[in-house]
Amino acid sequence: MLEHEVKILNVNIEEIQAKLDNLGAKKVLDDVTYIEGYDFDPLSRISLTNIPQNFQKIVDRVNELRESSDMFSQGAYLRLRREESKFELIFKQKVKGGRGVKSEIEISSPIREDEWENTAKMLTKLGLKKIVVQEKKRVSYTYPPFRYDIDTWPGVPTYLEVEAPSLKGVLQAIALLGFAQQDAVSMSAAEVFEMYGIDNPRYLVFHEKK
Repeated sequence: MLEHEVKILNVNIEEIQAKLDNLGAKKVLDDVTYIEGYDFDPLSRISLTNIPQNFQKIVDRVNELRESSDMFSQGAYLRLRREESKFELIFKQKVKGGRGVKSEIEISSPIREDEWENTAKMLTKLGLKKIVVQEKKRVSYTYPPFRYDIDTWPGVPTYLEVEAPSLKGVLQAIALLGFAQQDAVSMSAAEVFEMYGIDNPRYLVFHEKK
């Protein structure tokens, strides 16, 4: 699936939620998202050849990138993600966008909660290692065909991420909330972390008890 997105930085959560409620958007998530990110481990050997069918497309994409020392330098990442009762393995890779909009190929595979540990072990047997542990507070709305995610990371001012199935759709989606193209950026989360001086974005978690 190809998705297109932009971010509106440093937003007020209450104001954005009020706008989305007035629009008639449906809230679909209000929780802390937990992420484990994986990349190639040059010290590990592949010890798994029989890939479960539901992961095959993701593994094929990962294998296409193995000639490089890492996925991140190729605009790609692989992660296990938990949002409320939803668990999944996700692969994303940037593609050339336009007009300041970030475009990505996304392949995801849902898993059960009790499959998380075995999936992590599978990734290790594929010569990958866990390099990222992150949490973010996310409030999500849908207003088909648009999706709005209000994200708050530790130490980072809240931003709004807007997704749509087309470049034109992204601009339409932000206009519904009163934003113009010049208000939006195509930055990745990693670029946002760098802008705000996050020293260790690979380990980025909340310390308060949830």
